[in-house]
Amino acid sequence: MLEGAICIALLSPLFLILGSIGGIAMALALYVARRRQQSHLKAVAILPLLLLALDNVVPLSTQELSVRQAVIVNAGPATIWRQILTARDIRPDEFPTSLTYLIGVPHPVEGINRETPEGEVRFSRWERGVAFQGLVTQRKENESITWRYRFDAHSFPPGSMDEHVAIGGRYFDLRDTTFKLHPLPGGRTELELVAHYRVTTSIGFYAVPAATLLGNDFVHSILTLYKNRSEKAAPRA
Repeated sequence: MLEGAICIALLSPLFLILGSIGGIAMALALYVARRRQQSHLKAVAILPLLLLALDNVVPLSTQELSVRQAVIVNAGPATIWRQILTARDIRPDEFPTSLTYLIGVPHPVEGINRETPEGEVRFSRWERGVAFQGLVTQRKENESITWRYRFDAHSFPPGSMDEHVAIGGRYFDLRDTTFKLHPLPGGRTELELVAHYRVTTSIGFYAVPAATLLGNDFVHSILTLYKNRSEKAAPRA
């Protein structure tokens, strides 16, 4: 039911618009043809089935996209840096109201960086057993950090995400994330997040704007989480 709910939420606008256009077009066709030729229009009923078969033939196109957002935090870079690298016990109520979570995407639960034999690795856990890693490819203490995501067959347990939404799947992939911290006067910091992702689809005219909307929505929720945590942890004057 969760997978179906996410699909319905994402595609309802497209279904409703195209369904309305189809209904109006058929009404006009019946009006023009009049009763004497209505029997000939019955063949139109098979068009959706033909289009469904063609959908499996249409090649998928891939687009590499990015999202960039920033927020002003009333805390120093060192405080924010610690919150990013050791985000434990994250609660759903720490996130703002978000379309991403309203449609059923799991909330992050933990994000911790650890040293491993292959270097620094970001270990992320979400609700419903979702777990994946990110290999740190660039790091400048208290200034910026980048990790490139790695997903495997166990990252998304069955039922945790629909295949059209699941990260690292055929249709969508999150490439990397970069956090940048820019010190500002008065002990404040501009926290910037840049994420690169892939969208593979045959309906790019709709899927790309939808992915952009959800990407910006998700990034906003992550920035809000770190802003609130950092401001609570910041030393008081």
